[in-house]
Amino acid sequence: MLNLDLSQHQRNELHLTAQLQQAISLLQLSSQELSDFLEKKAAENPLIELKIESSNEYKVNRLSQSSLQDERVVDYFDYIADKKESLKEHLKKQARVLPLPQKECSQLVYFIEYLDNNGYLRETLTQLSDDLNMTVHEAEHILIMLQSLEPVGVGARSLKECLLLQLKRLNPRYELAEYIVEDDLELLAHRRWRELAQKYQMDLKSIEKVHDFIQNYLQPKPGANFDEDETKYIIPDVTIEVDKLTKTVQVNIHRDHLPRLAVNDHYVALLKNNDLQNSQYLKEKLDEIVWLQRSLRNRESTLKKVCHYIVQHQQSFFFQASAGLKPMILKQVAEELNIHESTVSRVTTNKYVQTPRGMMELKSFFTHAVNRTQSMEQISSLQLKQWIKKMVEQENKRKPISDQRIVQALNETYGVTISRRAIAKYRAELQILPSFKRKSYS
Repeated sequence: MLNLDLSQHQRNELHLTAQLQQAISLLQLSSQELSDFLEKKAAENPLIELKIESSNEYKVNRLSQSSLQDERVVDYFDYIADKKESLKEHLKKQARVLPLPQKECSQLVYFIEYLDNNGYLRETLTQLSDDLNMTVHEAEHILIMLQSLEPVGVGARSLKECLLLQLKRLNPRYELAEYIVEDDLELLAHRRWRELAQKYQMDLKSIEKVHDFIQNYLQPKPGANFDEDETKYIIPDVTIEVDKLTKTVQVNIHRDHLPRLAVNDHYVALLKNNDLQNSQYLKEKLDEIVWLQRSLRNRESTLKKVCHYIVQHQQSFFFQASAGLKPMILKQVAEELNIHESTVSRVTTNKYVQTPRGMMELKSFFTHAVNRTQSMEQISSLQLKQWIKKMVEQENKRKPISDQRIVQALNETYGVTISRRAIAKYRAELQILPSFKRKSYS
């Protein structure tokens, strides 16, 4: 028999309000994203008034011909770059001047539209011929015309075809390179030169020469020079200024490029008139502004506290040109500042800082620790990577240093104990090939 029972239970749950979610999301916005967010909020809330204090002109310091510092006013329009010609526009210009019937020219332009940003044709000839109501043989003829255009290699359907198109344009031809790319490109990519030398009855130097020629003189992405992505400029959120004479460091949060949030006076006057029809709506919008202003102050305060701690912990990095970063993790900062680790992660995401050693991402100051053997001192993984990179750069290319030898060298030179597996991991992060692939025969 089914028994029905009605009872009460009490429990605590954490619910994030919309305002709290907004405050959390503001932490991880960059300066440009925050500016866009405020403009969006201003469009939604009639009480918000954004005041942009920066003008269309700014002053910069330049060195005149007499080597004296000269203050000049520079207009923003001086820095507007010319629009760069895209790959497709470049190819269409060539197509229009070819001595072709109008129909073939239109078909060639249609093929061009199916090229990706690297210059590869990503649609099959069968599909293209169906679209244009032509035979596959006619489509192949159009493809040959496309592949005859500049840059060389455009219109290829694979890396092999792209390289072959470039090799076949050489004068004189490089036949050994053509044979290897045609039949054994994978062996060449994996630097299995002994197999190739045996197969083609050539010495190792000749095979290595083919590899170096392809790597240095051929372009695997013919459209790379026609990058259509818009240039994105980084605006620093923080500036760290160092005075080496007084041994002081100053942290400045940038506000100049952000619009200042204010309340529209006209709507405030309406609110004071106690118009019952509009007062409730206006109060809600005013509360939104108050909460938003509080969230912005909290974002700035948290960012400043985190930056101050970074400067305090990494003083040697800022004062000594040769010093590396000390190990520092998110949890360490969170515990010291009595905030949550996720808050530190959010406030350092998409943020850049201008330092005496250049523009740096805030996240780059966080590195894991590696222990030394002779002392209790810890070094950062970034410092370890720099040592590994230096060793590889100074190695004998005929006898490259192995990962195990790097382990021994780090222990002997710097007193660092680390596994070969960790070396392989750091080497991969540095995009350094294994020793057998770095070997040179020339």
